[in-house]
Amino acid sequence: MAKARKKPLKKKKIVKRKSRSSKKSLKIDFISMSKLKGDTIEAKIDIILDKVKIGHVVILDEALSPDEEAHLVTETMEGINEEFSGIEFCSLPRQSGKARMLLSRVAKLLGIEMTSPGVTLVGPSTIISDIKRDLGAFHVSAEL
Repeated sequence: MAKARKKPLKKKKIVKRKSRSSKKSLKIDFISMSKLKGDTIEAKIDIILDKVKIGHVVILDEALSPDEEAHLVTETMEGINEEFSGIEFCSLPRQSGKARMLLSRVAKLLGIEMTSPGVTLVGPSTIISDIKRDLGAFHVSAEL
């Protein structure tokens, strides 16, 4: 009986991926406001700014209230240093109108927290280069 010839084994090419450390990546954190619901304004802003200070873009599933936006700006201004140059942010839509404002004030007097439908984006100013607002939308340009 003749012996069957063994086929020579083909060498597999090993493809090495480029190291990911050479690429910059955009880190985005989606945070539900229900996670922050029981927190004070200060605690909410601290959570957001802690993420932004390490280079993450934060997206919230509700619009920030005017008080939260004011506190965000104040805390940001106080925290600017050599490592942290500030933030860019945009909230939308914040429903306005006299009826909404009146309802909001009554709810506040009764101790009821009203949600602000919409979305908020907060990111480091070193990454977010431009935010353009349209009616019901915003467009973000980022640089890595």
